[in-house]
Amino acid sequence: MTQTSCASEVGPDAEVIARAQRGDLQAYDELVNRYRARALRVARSFLRDTDLSEDIAQEAFVRTFLSIRKLRDPAAFLVYLNRTIVRLSIDYRRKQSSREVSLDIDPHISTKTGRVDPRIYPMSTPVEESIFIHAILDKLSWKLRSVIVLRDVDGMEYSAIASVLRIPVGTVRSRLSAARAAFKALYLGGTAAEKEA
Repeated sequence: MTQTSCASEVGPDAEVIARAQRGDLQAYDELVNRYRARALRVARSFLRDTDLSEDIAQEAFVRTFLSIRKLRDPAAFLVYLNRTIVRLSIDYRRKQSSREVSLDIDPHISTKTGRVDPRIYPMSTPVEESIFIHAILDKLSWKLRSVIVLRDVDGMEYSAIASVLRIPVGTVRSRLSAARAAFKALYLGGTAAEKEA
């Protein structure tokens, strides 16, 4: 996966962003078209629901448009957009978890260990592997999940993640280390269980 920074990607967009800041709706449409797929990918990484991800991405673009005139640096566009998507996704999940207590048992998770269990859900295709990985990500706290998704799924650099989450780079590094360790433990716990079966 190519590691990219939000700031370096904005270079060619600086002129389009400047036009959007002056109120040019066509310029903002260009930005939406250019970054829509990326916005959806980030939202889906958190929400795992295509329709909801569309709504969150659309809301993020609206909020970014309403605030675009305040951006002093064109490089801040992607940082602000990603930050908005992450915040909206987290807010949505928090509201959902406070409203309802689900009695559904995730079929990927062992009721004894609370870990993803390939004996319950064996993997044989890339799609099943993806489901398995998302089930593990769902077990991580939001703090850990956000850094691992932004770094390992979206390919952001540490400084961009720090800006999106509004935390120091050192905190990003420590959370990422903890997230990877937790992910590895859950993944190996599942694969070890599979070997014993």
